[in-house]
Amino acid sequence: MTSEKRNIQVLANTESKYLTNILDQQDVKQFKKLIPELQDTWKKKQVFRTETEMRFSVLSDNKYPTKAAKYWQCVREQNTHFENLMHLSFDARKNDVEIEKLKVKIKEEKNKLEKELLKIELEEKVYGKASMELVAKHRMREVATWSKLKKEFHDGSFDDRDVNTHQAESYKIRLEHQKATLTPGSSQPEVFNVLGQLNTLNRVMKDGELGLNEIYEKRKKQLPKANKQLVGKIEDEVSLFFDGPPNNKIHSHNFLPNDILQWFDSIFNHYLAWNKIGENKRHINSIWLNEMKAHEYNPIHIHQGKLFTGLSSVMIMKLPSDTGIEYSAPDKPMNGRLQIIGAANGQFAKTDYSPECKIGDFYVFPYDMRHCVYPYNGTKEKRRTLVCNVDVEHNPVTSRTAGGQLE
Repeated sequence: MTSEKRNIQVLANTESKYLTNILDQQDVKQFKKLIPELQDTWKKKQVFRTETEMRFSVLSDNKYPTKAAKYWQCVREQNTHFENLMHLSFDARKNDVEIEKLKVKIKEEKNKLEKELLKIELEEKVYGKASMELVAKHRMREVATWSKLKKEFHDGSFDDRDVNTHQAESYKIRLEHQKATLTPGSSQPEVFNVLGQLNTLNRVMKDGELGLNEIYEKRKKQLPKANKQLVGKIEDEVSLFFDGPPNNKIHSHNFLPNDILQWFDSIFNHYLAWNKIGENKRHINSIWLNEMKAHEYNPIHIHQGKLFTGLSSVMIMKLPSDTGIEYSAPDKPMNGRLQIIGAANGQFAKTDYSPECKIGDFYVFPYDMRHCVYPYNGTKEKRRTLVCNVDVEHNPVTSRTAGGQLE
């Protein structure tokens, strides 16, 4: 931008001689003295919001309680100003053409009064150009400030590709805040609106209407491949979360909202408590999804994270309606089955477990529990499962001895 842009002092000087039509002579003199100040005022007047207003008014904690919510509001605000800036650019170009056309008309016009009207119109267009330049400057200021705020809130803890991913968690916190402000004096529509939305959102989250399948379906093209760090003979293996040690196969990322991560942690905590494992520290290491096709399989393997001690799991998300021909022992179907292989010895020990899985089942077992998934045939339908690994740091002696006593 050059120094000539957004300069109205010449226009104000020109127009001052015509103000006698609407102002007294004394007022006109005062106006002329104030022209430099008025130019300064016009240039520094507030257009749109300041960064302070963006932070406390637009991005208020009660309305946007999480970093993800603030980030996505920044996206909306930035895009609004970007689109308006583009439309303003088109309008400015049209205005420039109109100015040039008026200049030509003024030269050609013979009628003195018509020529005067054209000059007034030209001055109005020139003033409009200066106003557009001022608005454009502040539109660009907002675009740049929202960019700065986006970077500030983007800490890598949330999905920055799909706005839907964070909304259940963010809206729940927001509605809980609104619920806390309700009083006996709150209006019935206000109570109905807040509690109705909160109850519905809790049900939707509980029933899994906003769940892992939806995240996968919407994001599968963007999800990083997980094959390099897995043993499965499966083409479609993608990662949803990784917070393990740095390596050259996969880098830290997260495509899941916090409520889902908290749910996984609560399940693992329940497993450890039920097995009377004492004080422990848990850390979710990785979450990935396998989508098997006919003839693919997962060979016998174990898991590990940053630690060798921990828990793994299998969540059944999708199953083929038919797993094909059982070429032997059809009364004991194994096509597409998960098999968990125990470590017990003895001819009467039941060492293997191959459950008849249903969609929604979630199996949890120690890292060192061997397991596999058998191939199936005869269908184009897919088998989709999710795996979550959590490192568990604990003292096996205090967890297992009677009363936690050491000898």
